[in-house]
Formats: sequence, C-alpha cells, structure tokens
Amino acid sequence: GNKNMIVHTSAENFPWQGTTLAVHIIRFLSILLSTITVVLTYWFALVIASDENRPCNDTYAKTLAAYAAAIVAFNPMFLFISASVNNDNLAAMLATLALVLLAQLVTRGATMRRFVALGIVLGLGALTKVSLLGLCIVAAVVFAFLMLRNQQTFVLRPSSSVLRPSSFVFRPPSSVVLGSIVSAALVIVIAFWWYARNWILYGDFLAFNVWLEIAGGRRTPVTLASLLNEFQGFRISFWGNFGGVNIIAPEWVYLALDAFTLLALIGLLIGLVRRTLPRLLWLSALWLALILVLLVRWTWLTMASQGRLIFPAIAAVAVLFVYGLAQFQQSAISGQPSAVGGRRLALSVSEGSAVVFCALYLIIPLTLLLVLFSRNPKFNPRYLMIASPAFYLLLAMGLASISNLTSHASRLTSHALSLFRSLASRSLAPRSLAPRPLAPRATPLPTHSHPPCALRRPTPTRQGTRRARVQSSSRCCVTQWQRTIHQCSARVLRLRVLLG
Repeated sequence: GNKNMIVHTSAENFPWQGTTLAVHIIRFLSILLSTITVVLTYWFALVIASDENRPCNDTYAKTLAAYAAAIVAFNPMFLFISASVNNDNLAAMLATLALVLLAQLVTRGATMRRFVALGIVLGLGALTKVSLLGLCIVAAVVFAFLMLRNQQTFVLRPSSSVLRPSSFVFRPPSSVVLGSIVSAALVIVIAFWWYARNWILYGDFLAFNVWLEIAGGRRTPVTLASLLNEFQGFRISFWGNFGGVNIIAPEWVYLALDAFTLLALIGLLIGLVRRTLPRLLWLSALWLALILVLLVRWTWLTMASQGRLIFPAIAAVAVLFVYGLAQFQQSAISGQPSAVGGRRLALSVSEGSAVVFCALYLIIPLTLLLVLFSRNPKFNPRYLMIASPAFYLLLAMGLASISNLTSHASRLTSHALSLFRSLASRSLAPRSLAPRPLAPRATPLPTHSHPPCALRRPTPTRQGTRRARVQSSSRCCVTQWQRTIHQCSARVLRLRVLLG
C-alpha cells in the first residue's frame, strides 16, 4: 500500500519558493555537513593510527582511514539522514571534529590553539544537541590523561628550601591546566545561556519535561527486558529505516550487517588479548559508551530506540569496526605480530581509490533506492538528493582532473614544439658540400734512396682522392642523423612518461 505520510503538491516544484525553498536550502546544508563528517572520519582514523609511531602518510594508516570513511559514507541510514532537515548532521560533524582535536592533543601536543578550537567546538555542540554534552566528559578525561602523562612531582625536603623531584606531590604542567580552563570557559560562554534559559522557562536545564510533553512519555514502567526487546528497532534504524520509520530493507540485509558487526566485536576482543590495538582507541570506545548510556537514559523516558541517535559517535563506530576487522588478517590469526604491531595490511590504496570510492558513493545510494522502490512505483526526483554528497565529490574531482590535464597538455605542447624545432633545424640546416682541398701529390723519391726490400706508399690518384672525400662526407652526414635520431627518441620517451 501507499506508505507516504505527506502529500506533495505542485507547490513544491522548481523554482522553489517560501517554505519549500527554505527546506531545500537546509537539506543542501545537511548534505554539506555530512560530507564534512566523512572527511573528518578519515582524518580521525589517521590521527588514531599515528599514535603508534607511524606517520600519517603510511599506506597502512591511509588504508584503515579510507575504510573507516567508507563505513560512514555507505551507511544507508546516514545517507538518508544526510538529505533530511535534522540536527543530527551538524551534531555528527561537530562531534567528529571534537574527537579529531582531542586525539591531536594526545598525539601532537597540547597547544593553546587546539584548546581554544576544542572549547569552541564543544560549546557549539552543546547548543546543537543535548547528547553532545557527553563530549565534555570525554574532554575532561583527556585533560586528566595529559596531566598525568606530563606530571611534575616535587617535595620540599626538611633540610633544604629547594623543591626537588620526588613522587609524593603531584603538580601538572601549567600549559595543560591553563588550556583546560580556557576550553571550559569557552564552553560556558557559548552554551550556558541556553541551559539557563531552559531553567528559567521550564524549570529544567535540559528541558526534558517539555520534550516529554511533545513526544509523549512511557505509559508503563520500563524494565531492562523491555529495553532489550526494543533493541531490534535500534539495530534496524542504525543501518536503514526510511520514510516515517515505516520502510525497511529485507531481513537478510540486516542479518548480513549483524554478521559484519559480530566479526568486528570478535576482532576487538582478539586485539585486546594480543595487545595489538592502538592505545588511543580508548577515545573512540569511551565516546561510544557515553553516547549509548545517554541513549538508554533518554529511551528510559520515552520510546526513542532509534539507531540514528548515536550518529554523533558514528566516526568512533567506524574506527572501532575497522580495527576490529583488521585483526582477522593472516598475521593476527597465526599469532604473528599484526599490522598494528608492525606489519602492513596486504591491501593498499591504489592511485584510483578516490575515484572508486566516490563512484561507489554515487552508485550504492541509487541502487538502494531502486531496491526500496521496486515494490512501490511511486518515485519523486527529490529522492536523488541522497546521492548528492557523492555527486559533489565527483564534481570536485573532475574539476581537479581537468586542471591537471590542462597542466599536462601545456607541458606536452611545449615538448612537442621543441621536438618539431629540433627536427626542423636538423633537416633545414645548410651543410657544407664544398670540396676539400686536395692533398699535395707526393713527389717520388729517387730509386736509389730506397732499399730494395722497402715498400713504397702508392701514389694517390685523382679518382682515389675523390672517393675518400665522398666517404668522409657520408660519415659526417650519418653521424649528424644518428645524433638527431637519438635526441628525437629521448623526447618521445619523455612524452610517453608524461602521458603515463
């Protein structure tokens, strides 16, 4: 039957006006924010990999980062939400950016610039979605970790008034303390007014009472067993629950994704036992655990078992998935040091991986749409907005390719012109064909001056001198043409290298 919940009229046709125009602008903004989330996921995975004394440009690090970005980009529900009017898109982008900044504080140094940027991002996240307040807890843990790692301990000895190193008094570095205070102050300045307003208007800092009046609370007391029964809806809605939460994929799709998830969890357990996981992976695990706790708290109040509510931690989920599956390579199973411990994955990112990635980013959503609408022939072109991020990426890559081709074409043209000039100069250059002066004819010596057995040099004749001159001229021409052919072959080889 018809599963549409909204009747679309001709007022929504292009050119858009009024509310329709505003909705489309916000949807395009959501697409842009989701595209940035995919890029930040790649960046976050690179920073996680660099924690193991591995450069960010390492093939292994880039491979894992590409896989993590692909998990985010190819999540059907993430694609669906990316083309919707929803604050989850901004929340996911800000949360991923905060994770990147926190990871950089650990791996690249606690600079004041990073503390300021982190405070701004955390403040904006607190204004965007209440669940992003959990990032403040993650930031506090990271700040404590930095203080413990760079601690300076002193004790005042009774016999001296000089502070000397000891293990009794804890004194964190002043740069970390000052940076933490600055970050906290920025969060308060940016977001505190909103929660103060909630308290003044509704008597609740988080305004949960108003949300429950709008969404409706639970009529029966919730139990742990009932929450486990709702896990089915959470599992489906994380990967794909479309429309008005009334269009789902075939069951085998979710079973395959369940197997994918189970393998990742087993791989993480293997990594924990073998101690082959990156040390900084605890950052992803901590944020995912906090977002799940906050989801359970919200679900305890109302029917909200939706997987999209953990999309602020989708980058952390992708990184955990990638490192869990990476443990199943041959070195991890056989007991040898895994790729994280030193060996690289057998897979490598080819030069055209970006093109393949964007092509799949474009093809998979369209294929998904065909599968979903095969039973329902009603189709609207606006559904194609789900593939807009891939279209934008492919368009940018096409423009970059055109720029590269233009530079290559100019270089090829210059080499071709130089080759043509060389050939023309060689073929049109005047050659000196004037006869060489004849050598003076040898005067025969008297016969008596030579011993009887001596061999006298034959006297050169006019015909022999002419033959020698022709042979010398021929050798000169052959040498010039050999040099020309050598130069032409070198230029042709250079052109072949440029053409790839």
